[in-house]
Amino acid sequence: MTAFSDYGALRALALDADGPEEGVTVNQRSLVEKILARYSGEWTTLRELIQNAADAGATKVIIRYETNPSTSVAAPPAFDIRHVVRHHSLKRIVVTNDGKAFGPDDWARLKSIASGNPDEDKIGAFGVGFYSVFGETEAPVVFSGGEALAFYWKGNALMTRKMKVPERSLPADPSQTCFVLDLRESSPIPDLLSLGRFLATSLTFVGLQRIELWLDDVNVLTLVKKAALGVGVSIAGDIETQTKEGFMRVMSVQREMVQIDAKYSKIIGWKPPQPSILGATSAAASTDSLRGFFSRLTSANKPRQESAPRQETEPEDLSSLVLNRSIFLHIYTADIRPSITGNFAKELERATKKKPPRTTRVALLSPIYDASKSTVSVDVFSTILPKTSGKVFIGFPTAQTTGLLCHLSMPSSIPTVERESLDFQARWVMTWNAELMRAAGILCRIVWTAEMDSINKRFEEQSKGTSKDASVVALTPEAIQLFKQHTFQESTPLAKVKQLLEEAFWTSSKKASIDIWSSHGVQPSYRVRLPLPEELKFLQGSLPVIPPALETGAPEFIARLTEYGLLTEVTVSDIHQALENQTLDHSQVSAFLAYCAKGIRQGKLSLDAVRRLMEVAITTLEGDRYLALKNVKYFLSLSRIPANLPHPPETAPFSCTKSLPRADLEILGWHELQPTAWVKYLLESSGGKGLPTSQDMTASPTFSAQVLAVLSKCWDTLDPPSKNTIVKLLTANTIMPTKMGMKTPGESYFPTVKFFSELPVVSGLNGVKEKILVTLGVRKTLELDKIFALLSEDRSSSQTTKWSSVDLIKYLTSISKDLPAADVERLRQTQICQAESRTDPSKPSSEHYRASQLYEPKEALRTLELPLLHWPGVYRSGSPEARFLTSLGLQVNPTAMDLVQLMEKTPATGNADLHDRLMTFFITNYHVLGYAMTPTVKMTQRFLPIEGGDIKHLVPPTDCFVNEEAALFGFQTIKKSLRQHASKFGVNENPPFQACVRHLINSPPQSRSEARNKYAYLARRLRDAHNDILETLSNSLIVPVAVDEPGTTTSPSKRGQISRLQTPRTCFIGDGAGLGGIFDFVDFGSEANAFLLACGSKHSPSEVEIASLLAREPARILGTLDSAEKYLALLARLAASTSKLKQDKNLVRTLKNSRFLLASKDVAPAKDSKDAKSQRQDLEEEIIDPEEEPSLKVWSLAKAEDIIIVDEFRSYSLFKSHLLTAPQEELLEDFYQWLGSPPLSSLVVEEPRIGAPIENQHEAAKLRTLINERIRLLLHDYPKDGIRHDARWVNDNLHVRVVTTLSLRRSLRQLSVSEKTTAATTHTARPGWTLWITTNYDIFQVSQALVNLLLVRPKPHSTLTLELLLSRKLLELRARGYNVDRILRAKAAEARIAEDERQRQMVEERRLEQEQVTKPVDNHPTQITEKTPLPGPDPAMPGTFIESPPHNQQLDLATELSNASRKTKGIFSSVARRLGLEDASSGSRAPNGVAESKKQEQKPIITPQDVEKNLGKALQALRPHDSSSLFSRPTSKTVEECATYCDDTGGQDLALRGTTSSGINIFCGRSVSDPTFFIANKKPRLELFAKLLKDCAEIFNLPNLHCLHIFMDNGDTVAFNRRGSIFANFQFFQLLHFEAIDRQQRGVDGSGGTGAYGDALFYWYTILCHELAHNLVSTHSSAHSFWV
Repeated sequence: MTAFSDYGALRALALDADGPEEGVTVNQRSLVEKILARYSGEWTTLRELIQNAADAGATKVIIRYETNPSTSVAAPPAFDIRHVVRHHSLKRIVVTNDGKAFGPDDWARLKSIASGNPDEDKIGAFGVGFYSVFGETEAPVVFSGGEALAFYWKGNALMTRKMKVPERSLPADPSQTCFVLDLRESSPIPDLLSLGRFLATSLTFVGLQRIELWLDDVNVLTLVKKAALGVGVSIAGDIETQTKEGFMRVMSVQREMVQIDAKYSKIIGWKPPQPSILGATSAAASTDSLRGFFSRLTSANKPRQESAPRQETEPEDLSSLVLNRSIFLHIYTADIRPSITGNFAKELERATKKKPPRTTRVALLSPIYDASKSTVSVDVFSTILPKTSGKVFIGFPTAQTTGLLCHLSMPSSIPTVERESLDFQARWVMTWNAELMRAAGILCRIVWTAEMDSINKRFEEQSKGTSKDASVVALTPEAIQLFKQHTFQESTPLAKVKQLLEEAFWTSSKKASIDIWSSHGVQPSYRVRLPLPEELKFLQGSLPVIPPALETGAPEFIARLTEYGLLTEVTVSDIHQALENQTLDHSQVSAFLAYCAKGIRQGKLSLDAVRRLMEVAITTLEGDRYLALKNVKYFLSLSRIPANLPHPPETAPFSCTKSLPRADLEILGWHELQPTAWVKYLLESSGGKGLPTSQDMTASPTFSAQVLAVLSKCWDTLDPPSKNTIVKLLTANTIMPTKMGMKTPGESYFPTVKFFSELPVVSGLNGVKEKILVTLGVRKTLELDKIFALLSEDRSSSQTTKWSSVDLIKYLTSISKDLPAADVERLRQTQICQAESRTDPSKPSSEHYRASQLYEPKEALRTLELPLLHWPGVYRSGSPEARFLTSLGLQVNPTAMDLVQLMEKTPATGNADLHDRLMTFFITNYHVLGYAMTPTVKMTQRFLPIEGGDIKHLVPPTDCFVNEEAALFGFQTIKKSLRQHASKFGVNENPPFQACVRHLINSPPQSRSEARNKYAYLARRLRDAHNDILETLSNSLIVPVAVDEPGTTTSPSKRGQISRLQTPRTCFIGDGAGLGGIFDFVDFGSEANAFLLACGSKHSPSEVEIASLLAREPARILGTLDSAEKYLALLARLAASTSKLKQDKNLVRTLKNSRFLLASKDVAPAKDSKDAKSQRQDLEEEIIDPEEEPSLKVWSLAKAEDIIIVDEFRSYSLFKSHLLTAPQEELLEDFYQWLGSPPLSSLVVEEPRIGAPIENQHEAAKLRTLINERIRLLLHDYPKDGIRHDARWVNDNLHVRVVTTLSLRRSLRQLSVSEKTTAATTHTARPGWTLWITTNYDIFQVSQALVNLLLVRPKPHSTLTLELLLSRKLLELRARGYNVDRILRAKAAEARIAEDERQRQMVEERRLEQEQVTKPVDNHPTQITEKTPLPGPDPAMPGTFIESPPHNQQLDLATELSNASRKTKGIFSSVARRLGLEDASSGSRAPNGVAESKKQEQKPIITPQDVEKNLGKALQALRPHDSSSLFSRPTSKTVEECATYCDDTGGQDLALRGTTSSGINIFCGRSVSDPTFFIANKKPRLELFAKLLKDCAEIFNLPNLHCLHIFMDNGDTVAFNRRGSIFANFQFFQLLHFEAIDRQQRGVDGSGGTGAYGDALFYWYTILCHELAHNLVSTHSSAHSFWV
């Protein structure tokens, strides 16, 4: 069916129709009921009537409930309001207001449904609010302005009657408007408390001033609203007053204080007692009506949850008890100016039926804080202030909450029809409401700022008379109320209201801050921080923080400030700023230090941050002094230094650090005050420089004794450096109290020293240990000066003998333990000892010596003529005196340097015996006396004798060597008798290798023997040679080349003479091997030759060197070789290294321009001379005679461009005597062609002369088919770069035509030859290449014409091979080893197709004949539409070949081949199923086997059972590779079917590197440099390949995957079978399949189904078939092809 698309035209046709015009009918009752269904809220009728009163400008509304007495319960004798509430039923509601009386337009709209108030300043919009009264009454009546309008139903139509009210019936105030609602059914009295709260809430935002509620004649509630004059609220400059979309702008804000007074009877809170079960049933039955007043006006079916608690004692009449209650509110009103486009206003008017207001208002109701928190039992104001969430007022509260603890009045917002929620559905209405809501959010932010300013002003006033902390505590509850009021919660039913309000509230400020309450009053949020944690109590009062009570009271608002980044925790910068403005007491310092230490330990503070805090932290000290913590370096440890003694000013007060662990103080960078620093401070502050005299260590014996006692107590805990420092400080000062006053320690004596009577003996140091006094230098002995004086003075007043040096030594030995270190050092430097006399050892010398200048008196040392100590009697080395003298420096034995210096002096005296004794002593005591530790190799003293020298010729160790061969290079050798001890003197075995090299270069060898000896010596030292030395040698003239070296020719008289010097790099080792006459070859013996090889000589020149020489001197080299064969062999060597020659571009250019290539020219035997024209004519008419006399080949040197490569032999045979040709060897031809030799075919121009085409081109078609069939067999064995055009190109571009005659003219330069031929090729633009043949064409000439077209460089055998392929039958070719099975299978397939077609035709013919027999005879003859085929021989099958067997033979061949390829049940059934070949015949082929003889015609037939059995064997032969590596060498096997065909298998060298998730091992070849990185990088691809192999394995039903392996190698092997383990190359999967599969998986190629993955699966399935066949046949033979 055709769709009608032009709906506009269709509508026009309908409107132009001639049918009757009919109006739309409305069921008014149903319409009203549907409207009422939308008004599901509570007090809906009263809300609408009060709203109408407010729109009419009324100031007072009176609501009167009129009741009917109970017919079942009698009234009490006295009036009781409780009886009315409990038993009376409601019959009428009368609502009166003093607003403007109805005008004509008002009466008209009242009668019209959905005709809203067009005044944009009025709330009413839809014109359906009044009709909510029909939910309670059937016939409402309206009185206004002396007129009345009555509604009544007439069927389903709503009718009205209007009348003028008679004067007698007018109310007391006729200007009032009155709505009378006679209830449809009587209802119980509603919950008066709930009604009163509704009325109180309704009075907040409307313009009414008074609402009264009457129950019959009892006034139960009166609400009066009073408002003070509004005060303008300033809008901060950082507030953005325009909304997000730009449609609204807050122009100004006013705040007015509103007071609402309530006077109400206690009956409002009265709750009747719970009725009995029967009573409850009756009440429920009476309220079952859907139209009952209580079902709309109140919630009759809900429990009255808001009633006041029941009073225990109630008076008789509750109506007489009146309660008074007042509430004070702030109402913030914002004047809003809309700014909308005309189109927007038009759309909004269409939706609301009134124009958008030019100005509007948004008001916010905020409570005034009441600190008293007074409560009453019955509170009609409890709903004015929200407890959970405020409401959105559109005149009256709607069901939409604000999410805030405040009400919002938005009279210009557009509600839903039932006024229960805001409209956020319609497009334009949604935008209007959203912008109004954003304006309300801006108002909230302005109110927040105003309230904060108000609180701050009171804070500043209160702070003047009391502390700021008390003011903060007093005002925090008010701040909590404000914070709670502005905490945004979820709004219902529309969550978007809250989102819009909150968004505008937080984003309306241009500053990223908000004023909030803090411990310092109202502050911007960026200055206020979260409450201080316990660890920061030291900052109490210094930073403005959130009071803890505020954080507890308004946690959600605090969390929101933190979430928005407006409030943060205390930062290091805050602490820094606070510390700058306050001084810490000691407890605060302790807390501060604990905080810093904890921060560093937990990683929250860096050392730099702590250091910056320390720089500003200050604490107080005694005496109004201050201490900056940045100067503190030390802290006290009472275990060492008491706190009551003076300390350095850099020491922290102990009261600040006593509560902190040592680790916390050290982590701050402070150190324990050490006695060293303490003593230094005490001494630097002594002498009136800072400390009083009572604390002066150099002046007060008492204070000094205290300090020394402290040091004595901790002395053992000090390290040696500290002790030394303290000793150095104290010994220079008078800190030692003695009987003779304060003395230095060196001037003080222990009480035990009594040598003299008047000595300064220490006193008052009872608590000081003796060892510290000894360490400080307090003497236990006399001064040395006094002792030395005894050598020259009397010991007493009587003249006694003086002390000798021996006596002095004995005395000093007795007091050696008490000698101070300084005295011992002085004794070492003083000459107090005497030596033995040279002439008489028993007598002392007259001179005195230091102890270090003498040796012990031993006989072994006397022979060395050393100075010995004079000691009368026997000198014992272990005696106390000997030990004391040794400590003073007395030498026990001479050092190695002493002996060397003595030996160096012997040449001057000529005392060879003394030199020998010294040398013997050195050698004998080399290990005993530790001379081995002396580095004699660095000595420069001349003390060693050399071979052939005397005592006058001594040399240092560096000037002689051990090896005698060093003399070859002019170096001296150590004396032969000392060679075995040479290492003890630091003599090297050999001179420096570089020194030998310099000598060799400066003095090259002049004879073969000299060269052999020097080279052999240096060869043995090659390990000492560096690359730079060898490089220098390689270019130095150090190799002597004799006249009779190999390759040189000279007279016998001059043989053996040195002709010249050569560098090692230009010399070669050996006899020359045919190159001796070209290059310099030398031979100095194997050892010497090794040195020359290391210096750059080679056994033979490189190909680059040979080429360079050939390019320079080709004639000389040819003459030297004296053989063209040898010269060609040299060129062949270069040709084999073409890749190396290509690297030197300069050499290549030289070779191309050099006449160094050898070429030949065939010269015919001499004939009679003829002119050139006759010679050309003879050449054109020449007939080649096979028995012609052979020509002569003449060789000559030429450039490559002058030499021609023979690639067309017919042309060569014609023009050979005129050509300079390259050697006909493929290697040399490639080399010549690379250098620029042109091929002959490019120079010879062939011009075929073609006769007329014959009419029958059948022979051409057969030949073309034959060529296309056999051409693949020829090209199979040729490399890809050797093929000019492949078989596909031949099939598409070669055409064959038969002509009558054909001749060919060949031209070369000025020569040309014509001859007849049977085949030739030409090329034209269309149709391309054409092979022209004659009727009796020669297959050889056809082949000759084709090979030039197929091959890049055809050979003679190429023509013969193609002739063989075109002239032999397929079976004969297969017998000769050619793989023709593909062709045979194609023929068999064609035969099967032809046979199937023939059988189908026969069946069709039989069916037609049967129909003719059974068909009744028709009166009319049947018209024959097809010709009946005439009997005759079967036509040839289309596409058969020339040598194809007859039709019946083709069928036999097809049958024979199909027997081996029939489908079998078993293992390959799953294969066919997976590949979709369940009904296709198998693609297997019969094996060719070994080459058969021509007589063998029958072939064995393979049964399906045999196939199944052998395939099972192939699968059973699979096994996992059980080694982590695999290595195999390349192999080559001859296939028996063709003796010229070899089965090559590449070598493998693999190692296990990983395993896939499916368990397939991964091997990597040596070409993968980083297998770990490779596997990690290619893991997804390897897993995909493993999955592919797994799917292939499932086709074969393999039991496990361990027999399959993945390997990565850059070779050309796709897969291989290693003893039953199959390895698949990941490289080929990556190159062939991965990208296509990846595109398929990503959906890039847009293909469905298996796609690329299916292609890859089939490919690797074929590969696995190939490798599985190797489990049956190892070689790539025809048998293997069969099993594949």
